[in-house]
Amino acid sequence: MNKKKIILFDIDYTLINTDLLKLKIESDLLKATGLPKNILRNLHNKYVNRLKSTLDYNPVKFVSLLTKETSLKKNAVYKVYFNNPTLYKSCIYKDTVPLLRSLTSTCTLGIFSEGNKKFQQTKLALSGLVRYFVPEYVFIFRRKTSPKSLLKNPSGSIIVDDNVNVIKNTEEHRKDIKTFWVNNNQSDLATIKRLLAQL
Repeated sequence: MNKKKIILFDIDYTLINTDLLKLKIESDLLKATGLPKNILRNLHNKYVNRLKSTLDYNPVKFVSLLTKETSLKKNAVYKVYFNNPTLYKSCIYKDTVPLLRSLTSTCTLGIFSEGNKKFQQTKLALSGLVRYFVPEYVFIFRRKTSPKSLLKNPSGSIIVDDNVNVIKNTEEHRKDIKTFWVNNNQSDLATIKRLLAQL
């Protein structure tokens, strides 16, 4: 039996600054494609506007649209998303790695995230953060607040998330799970460590 605390982290806006990531992806796409910014943004908006939710964002499908409507080669565009570790590493919040390092000796760390699975896995792998998480506790769902998704989380685990709705939903449907809301614009490393230790 695992006697360590199990802490499951969200990815976007919890471990990684996703707003910064989006800006840097656009910048790298502009460099890789040579397209004018307005054309790239129009094509991107065309793809995003078709989605039911931003959680359905799939870089592979966007690249397909982009190359279909331009003369670009897929491989050059794929590299921006799937072969660009510097991009992802530069978007990790400054306290993320120190926090994970400090917890690995006393806790079992995992992921509770949502969105396109391949894209989420890419963020973990290319940022280098994947090394801190135990594979059997990495949960990535298209919609993580669905009852089926919530049932996957181990009893007694702790959910760390920036999304208040995820926190509230988890507290409502999984009384056996503790939650911790983190705001990376306000929270500091020492405070997060202290509060997690109290859970």
